[in-house]
Amino acid sequence: MATSYETNQIQFLEKLEQLRTTKEQVDLQKQAANKSTKSNLVTLLLAIALASMVVITFLKAHWTVFIGVGVFAFYLYMLSKRLTLESLILAKEQDRKYVMLCFREAQNIDEMNWAGWFQYFPAMEVSTKFNQRKSDETAVEEIIRMRNVFSKVSSFEERLKVE
Repeated sequence: MATSYETNQIQFLEKLEQLRTTKEQVDLQKQAANKSTKSNLVTLLLAIALASMVVITFLKAHWTVFIGVGVFAFYLYMLSKRLTLESLILAKEQDRKYVMLCFREAQNIDEMNWAGWFQYFPAMEVSTKFNQRKSDETAVEEIIRMRNVFSKVSSFEERLKVE
């Protein structure tokens, strides 16, 4: 049987899943995927253009053909680079909006943790230089800071109700 903590976590994670599948989030994901696919197709064309340059060299075609294909290859490279950058920007925008929605949905420290708040602190990153004690200290400091923020907000809300 699930405890109330586990039940709360499941309910909150279901809310986060609903946020992740909103129309805006799905549209941004599709736009980023489309840009990425276009970038991959342009990169394929670039590879074909470069292979053509090699063939042109072996066929000893006129130098203007080689230059023309080279200019076209450079254009494809720049287009691929631009599409990749646009795809990354869209993906980051989607991720940022999702994370902010998750944080706005959180009502307490546990929900902030489940939403991923503590994953954004350098001392808590898992790496070869990971220090468990430093990670725990960072988490405790942040929990204390967030509790203070929440208590100030709730006391402010209580004062508003009285006035």
